[in-house]
Amino acid sequence: MHKPTVLLLLFLTLLSCTHKKEYEKGFTIQNNDTLQIKEDPNSKFIIQPGRVLATNNPDYKITPLLKLNYNPDSKRYFLGGTDFYRAYQEYNFDEEKRDKLNNWNENIVPGFRAEYGYNWVNISIYNTAQKQNKELFKSPVLIKTLYYPTVSLDTLNGKPINRNYMLLSVYDEDTNKDQKINSKDLRRFYLYNESGEVIKNIVPKNYNVFKSIYDKTSDYLYVYARIDENKNGKSESTEPIKVFYIDLKNPEDIGNVY
Repeated sequence: MHKPTVLLLLFLTLLSCTHKKEYEKGFTIQNNDTLQIKEDPNSKFIIQPGRVLATNNPDYKITPLLKLNYNPDSKRYFLGGTDFYRAYQEYNFDEEKRDKLNNWNENIVPGFRAEYGYNWVNISIYNTAQKQNKELFKSPVLIKTLYYPTVSLDTLNGKPINRNYMLLSVYDEDTNKDQKINSKDLRRFYLYNESGEVIKNIVPKNYNVFKSIYDKTSDYLYVYARIDENKNGKSESTEPIKVFYIDLKNPEDIGNVY
């Protein structure tokens, strides 16, 4: 192997290690309710707002709340952000009529924009009519994905799709009792109305959600979750899997198909 190639591989390895250390998600909990930034225990837990997200209802605006993070190598703080889960497939039955039949505007589920973020710890909902805002959680959590009503004009099977609720995938409890909230805990999946009131937990709390699949033929979302059979607060590959569904046309119709 040539010397320049060896040096390049070494550089890439070091870069990968640094990236992994800096971008490890989660935070430490002490004394049950005292939160500290994991990278710098002497710092306060600081939350700052991200970019405001518009919904299809002009009465509601969503602001992601993100943890200010500390990089001990550079000795600098940095704020995460949110990004859009984009679908690159073309959803259509007829190429000539695709804009009328199945135009999802790159959304992975029609009618919803899906956002994810780095150390996204809460969500603020602002009511423009009442000029009031509320936070979804009383204390920080680790948000995996938020599905909220998109402003794009999505169509499914030739019909316009308009949602008036939100779906939230989140780690909201230190289930494995390691004094941290991170992706090693059990992940929950909630249904909220557009004003930020929780309607129900789609999957029971003793399950860990690990993936979801959208079915465009019925407008169902299938949610795959493992039951915490040994009650240790962790998800293990040998534990039984159940498949839950939510009828996106009638989101309170929730059950399991397996």
